[in-house]
Amino acid sequence: MVADSYTGARGTAQRGILLMVSGIFCLSAMDATVRWLVLDGMSVVHLVAVRSWILLLVMTAWIWNRGGASALITRRPLHHLLRAGVGMLAPLAFFVALKRIPLADATAVFFCSVFLITIGSTVFFGERVGPHRWGAVIVGFAGVLVVTRPGADSFEPQILLVLAASLLYCAMVLLGRWMSSTESTFSLVFNFNLGAAVGYTLILPWFWQDMTGLQFCVLLLASALALAGHFLLTQAFAVGPVSVVAPYEYSALAWATLFGLLVWGEVPAATTMAGIGLIAASGLYIAWRERVAVRRAQ
Repeated sequence: MVADSYTGARGTAQRGILLMVSGIFCLSAMDATVRWLVLDGMSVVHLVAVRSWILLLVMTAWIWNRGGASALITRRPLHHLLRAGVGMLAPLAFFVALKRIPLADATAVFFCSVFLITIGSTVFFGERVGPHRWGAVIVGFAGVLVVTRPGADSFEPQILLVLAASLLYCAMVLLGRWMSSTESTFSLVFNFNLGAAVGYTLILPWFWQDMTGLQFCVLLLASALALAGHFLLTQAFAVGPVSVVAPYEYSALAWATLFGLLVWGEVPAATTMAGIGLIAASGLYIAWRERVAVRRAQ
C-alpha cells in the first residue's frame, strides 16, 4: 500500500512537471512569435489589443458553455480596474523592448519578478524570509546586473523597459494575491483581460495599422500559444505539488535561448550565459527553500 501511494505521488509529480515544461514552452514560443511580429513592423499596441480581445472572447465562450457566469461576480470592481491598469502595461513594455533586446536576455531580466515578489511578500504580507532566501535574492539581482551590464558600452537602454515590465508584473501578482481572499482565480484572470482589452482599444485608433494575412495568422498563433500555455500551467499546479512543479518555470530561459538561436541566430554572450546561470540558480534555490519550509510546517 505504501509503495502504491509513493508510486502514485511520483507519477502525479512527473505529470505536473511535464505540464509545466509544456506550458512554459508554449509561452516562450508565444514570446518568439510576438517578437517576430514586432520586428516585422507591427504596432505593439495593435498587437496586444487584438490578442487581448481574442483571449477574452475565448474565455467568455468557455464560461458561457459552463454556465458559470456567477464566477465573474465581484465586490471589488475598482481593484480589478487598478490591477488591469497596472498589468496591461507589463506586456506593452516587454514587447516594445523585444525590438532591440535578444529574447534570451529579455527573458532572463524579466525573471527579476521572482525576487521582487519575494521582497513584496515580506513588505505587504509579512511573510518571513530567512537569510538563505535573502542571499538567493541578492545573487539573483547580481545575475540581472551581469545580463544588463549597466555602464558598459554594450548596455541597451531598452533593457530598462524589461525591468519596468518585471516590476509591473510583480505589482499585478501581489494585487491578485491580496484580492484572492474574496475573488476567484477565474474572476481575476477574466477581469484583468477585460480591463486590458478595453484599455488597449481606447488608445488603438492612434496606433492602428493594417495587418497582412501572414501577420494575422501569426497573431492567431500567438494567442493560441498564450491560451495553451496558461491552461497547461494552471493544470500543472492543480496536478503536481507547487514546490515540485514551480522550479521548472526556469525552463523558459532555455527555450528563449533556443528560439533566439534558431530564429534569429542570436548566440548569447558569455556574460549573458553567466547571468542566466546566476538567475536560474538563485530562483531554484528559493523554490527549494520554500519546499523545505513547507515540509517543516507539516
